Amino acid sequence: MSASQEARFERFVVDRGLVTEAEMKEARRLLNEAEERGNPIALPDALVQAGALTRNQARRVMGSLKEETSSPTIQIPGIQMMERLGRGSQAIVYKGRQLSVDRIVAVKVLVSQTGRDPEARRRFIQEARAAAKLSHNNIVQAIDAGEADGYSYFIQEFIDGTTAYDLLKERGGPLEEERALEIVIQIAEALAHAHSRGFIHRDVKPKNIMLTKEGVAKLADMGLARHTGDADAAMEEVGKAFGTP
Repeated sequence: MSASQEARFERFVVDRGLVTEAEMKEARRLLNEAEERGNPIALPDALVQAGALTRNQARRVMGSLKEETSSPTIQIPGIQMMERLGRGSQAIVYKGRQLSVDRIVAVKVLVSQTGRDPEARRRFIQEARAAAKLSHNNIVQAIDAGEADGYSYFIQEFIDGTTAYDLLKERGGPLEEERALEIVIQIAEALAHAHSRGFIHRDVKPKNIMLTKEGVAKLADMGLARHTGDADAAMEEVGKAFGTP
């Protein structure tokens, strides 16, 4: 198992609550011991030995990860779908190529119960297209939205980097004050730009803060954003929860 595959496996099982941080620490200890004995093992085997996963659970996770790297079957006009990057509570994100200008993009496809609701799909596309009017260096650029093969999709700028969530997880603690302030200020400027144009993001969290390799922070996931002038949406959403609890 390569380092990248191991990282994806760890992220998958921890993010879904299949393995605790303590269990992962024990698995790492077993990995180090096996390495010192000259008989290295893979992370899934270490988690099984640690009692964190059963052998069948480890196989199922590996199967899910293999499926996520395969090319999607959905066809979007003008987009060459390349690989699956990840999955959230409401959507799957793919890496694609916008053929008209030969650039790499991120494609978010609604797949949850929300995605099967015609009215929810309409609003998703409407808000995504409206969000495309936002233009700021600290906001992931929305490019297009529509429907294809019965799915609603949202095309965005592709960020080759990491997230604030993954950075914090990798460090195992808070960032240095200066770096933290740099990120917070950039995201505050992004929100100020969105708010000046009447948009409320509604899901600001470390997973939605992208960090480029040059250190630029970009606010992502405008799919839940709503324009303050949309009175109909405001009435329909009374009593409903949005974003991440």
